[in-house]
Amino acid sequence: MNLNNHIFSAILLAVVLLISTGECQRKNKWRKQKNSKKDCNLKSIEKCFNTIDEKKKDPNRHLVLKTADGLDEICRDSQDVISCMKKHIEQCGTPLHYEFLDFLTEYLVRSLDLTCKPGSIRNDFLANSVCIATKVLDTTDYKTECSRPYQALVSALKPEEDTENRWGSACCAFSKYKDCADKKTEQVCGVKAKEAFQKFRDDGIGNLLSVMCPVHSYDFKTESCKKRMAKYKGKTEINEEHPLIKYMLAYMRFILPK
Repeated sequence: MNLNNHIFSAILLAVVLLISTGECQRKNKWRKQKNSKKDCNLKSIEKCFNTIDEKKKDPNRHLVLKTADGLDEICRDSQDVISCMKKHIEQCGTPLHYEFLDFLTEYLVRSLDLTCKPGSIRNDFLANSVCIATKVLDTTDYKTECSRPYQALVSALKPEEDTENRWGSACCAFSKYKDCADKKTEQVCGVKAKEAFQKFRDDGIGNLLSVMCPVHSYDFKTESCKKRMAKYKGKTEINEEHPLIKYMLAYMRFILPK
C-alpha cells in the first residue's frame, strides 16, 4: 500500500514486476522498437523508491505525522513515486500497460488528494495527529501488538505458496492490524481521533490497500481468516527484504514503526 504503504499495494507492485520481466518484454515488436535505448529492467523501477526507501530506515518516521509540514512531505514523496512509475511504464510498457497503470495511478492520486489537499480528512487528522503519533504510534504496545505482528506475518509468506492463500493471509493480517490500531487509538486519544485515523488510513493515503483487502472479505474474526493466520502463529521475524515488506514499508513506514 512505501515508496513513502502508502506499500504501493501488492497489485501495483505485481503490475510493475510483470511489466519489468523479460516474459512481458520478449516478442513485443512495438516495445522493442520504442525502448531500444531505454533502461527497462527491474532496477529502473526500484530507483523510483530510492528517496523514501532511505526514509523508511528512520525509526521515528511516524513522528513526521505530527505537523502539516510532515504530512506534506509524505504527500510529495508519494506523488514523486507515482510520477516516476508512470514515466517508467510510458517508456517500457505497452499501450495496454500504460492505460491500466494510468487508471490505477489516477485512483491513487485522487486518494492522496483527500489527505494532501485541504478538506475534512486532512483537517480532522491534523487536529488529532500529535496524539496519534506520540501516544499511539510511538508506543511499545502499538509496535509489539499491532505493527510488528502484521509485518512478521507478511514476512513469513513464501513465493512458492499458493497466490490466493498468500494474498488472503496478508489481507486477514491487515484486518487484524487495523482493529488493533483502532482500539489503541480510541483508548488513548478518543473516538474522534480513531475515526480521523481510520479515514486517513482507509480513505486517504492508504486507500488502495484497504480496497484490495476489504473487511467484509477478509475479517480476521472469521473462521477462514483464523485458519489462514494460524499457519503463521508465533512468527516474529521481520524480513525487510521481502518484496511485499520492502515496498510496503517504503510507503507506509509512518504508520508501521518497527
